[in-house]
Amino acid sequence: MRNIRSFFTAAVCAAVLLSTGTAATASTASTASTASTASTASAASVATTTAPSEYVSVSIESVIAYDLEENGHDEVYLKATGPSILPPTSQVVELWPDPNWAGRTMSLAQHRCAWTLNDYRCPRDRTIMVYGGPMKEPLFHASQSVRLTLMEDDYIGDDLLLEQSIPLEPIEETRFYEFERKTSGWHYVIHVRVDPRPSPW
Repeated sequence: MRNIRSFFTAAVCAAVLLSTGTAATASTASTASTASTASTASAASVATTTAPSEYVSVSIESVIAYDLEENGHDEVYLKATGPSILPPTSQVVELWPDPNWAGRTMSLAQHRCAWTLNDYRCPRDRTIMVYGGPMKEPLFHASQSVRLTLMEDDYIGDDLLLEQSIPLEPIEETRFYEFERKTSGWHYVIHVRVDPRPSPW
């Protein structure tokens, strides 16, 4: 009788342990499944988020000549120097005006604002707007910086009117910049637009 009772007790304990183990295994599987689902959802959320672009385009919206370096008219142009789309190489671009449109320079008189096709960024009350023609929109790798130089074209040599660097970084939205230089000899303002580009091709 004692042997039968011991056998029955052992059988009951084994059944309880087996049931507990099964429940623990099921609980572990459920936890792993939940974690996997949460991880998948998180990955999907990251995948749908728009990443900042690795490339940007730089363009000129307007150039304002409040005061001139020369008498009558300044013959001006803007160039950009910055990282190419394949760093570490660099590039120098005659940004504005586009030489294919009306030559290398744009003739500006005092209180003239030359605008491009992007936008009218000219003061309405103090300047006379003139169409400055199209500009180039070169692509740069979003690293380091781009240097903009506004030059006055002389017979002897080009004179630097304004120089400004813009740090380049991956961006998601268009950025606008305004730069000004006022000296005893001249006074210029430029408006610059930087756009994100998803691909250089």
